Amino acid sequence: MNTPVIVMLVLAILMQAGAAWAAFRELPSVGRYRYAWVSISAALMLMIERRAESLWHLLHGDQVSTPNEIVGVLISFLMLSGVLGLRRLFLHLHRQEAKLKQQANVDYLTHAYNRRHFTEQGHLNLARAHRYGTPLSLIMLDIDFFKRVNDTYGHDQGDQVLIKLCQLCKKELREVDILGRIGGEEFAVLLPETGLEQAHEVAERLRTVVAESELPLANDQTLRFTISLGVAKLNPNDTLDSLLITADRALYEAKQAGRNKVCLAA
Repeated sequence: MNTPVIVMLVLAILMQAGAAWAAFRELPSVGRYRYAWVSISAALMLMIERRAESLWHLLHGDQVSTPNEIVGVLISFLMLSGVLGLRRLFLHLHRQEAKLKQQANVDYLTHAYNRRHFTEQGHLNLARAHRYGTPLSLIMLDIDFFKRVNDTYGHDQGDQVLIKLCQLCKKELREVDILGRIGGEEFAVLLPETGLEQAHEVAERLRTVVAESELPLANDQTLRFTISLGVAKLNPNDTLDSLLITADRALYEAKQAGRNKVCLAA
C-alpha cells in the first residue's frame, strides 16, 4: 500500500471538502453572487469525487500516478486559498452594496428616510391599505421657529436639533412606521394599520417627548425646541400626494393655533 499517496489523497479531499463547505455556507448571504458560489461548490464536489475514486482504487490494490496526486494536492490547496479569498471579496462587495443602498435611501444627516424612499414606501403602503381595507394615517411635523435656532445658535447647532428630533421620534415609533425627511425641518411619519385616533395619540406623544427634551450647548447651557404636527387618515380615494396635502393643511392649522400643537385633518 502506497501510504504517502494515500496521505496526499486524503489531504486533497479534506482541502477540497473544506473549500466546498466554505463556498456552500455562504449561499444564503451572497445575494446576486449565489450562482457563482453554486458553480464553485459543484466544481469542488466533482473534484472530491475524482480524488475519492483514486483513493478507492488505491485501497483496493490498484496503482495510481504519484505525480498526478502531488499536483492534485497543490491544486486542492490553491482551490481552498482561492475560495477563502473569493469569500472575503464577495462578502466585502455584498456589504458595500448594502451600504450604498442604505445611503441611497437615508438622509445623510438625520438618518431618517429621504424623500424619494419615503415616497416609494408610501405608495406601497397606500396600495396595500386600499387593497385590504386596513387603516393608515400620516403625520406631518415641523420644528417651530427653526430659522430662529439657526440664526441664534448657528447652522451646526440647527443640524443637531434635526438629529435630536429624529432620534426622539425613532424611540417612540414602531419598526413598521416610516419616518421621512420631506425637506428642511419638515418630516412625515407614515403609520400603517393605524386609525386617526391612534395616530393622534402617537402625535401627542411625539410632541410631548420633544417639548420635554433638552439639547446640551456650550457653557452648560441647554436648548429646548418644540414641534407642530398635523394628522390625517387615509380615505378611500386618497393618493399619497393628497394625503400629504391633507396632513400639511392640518400642520398649518397647528402653526396658526400657536405652535407646539397637534391638529387633526377635518
